[in-house]
Amino acid sequence: MKRPVTIVATGAGNRASKYLEYAVRHPERLRPAGVVEPNPLRRKALADKFGIDPEHCFAGYNRFFEPPQTADAVLIATPENERFKPCIQGEENVKQLSFLSENIAHLNRLL
Repeated sequence: MKRPVTIVATGAGNRASKYLEYAVRHPERLRPAGVVEPNPLRRKALADKFGIDPEHCFAGYNRFFEPPQTADAVLIATPENERFKPCIQGEENVKQLSFLSENIAHLNRLL
């Protein structure tokens, strides 16, 4: 059987939580692998809810986008006015990640 796609959420609010619930229902297909969130309470809450190792929880994009990467995909779940930076930074530093924004249906390409 194929291994599950690993995904890191940028942002730890309701959007990320709702999208990552797919992983709870389908652990054979998707596994949360990290979170990037500046607010420590929200970062910890999302990590605890989805069993994300604290070692893969980041306060900012710089540390996350340093090699080695820990995920196959990045879910851009930040507020709309904050989506540009993680997309550009990821594109500049990581050539193999897939970026998902707005519609989790794009995940079907990876699964």
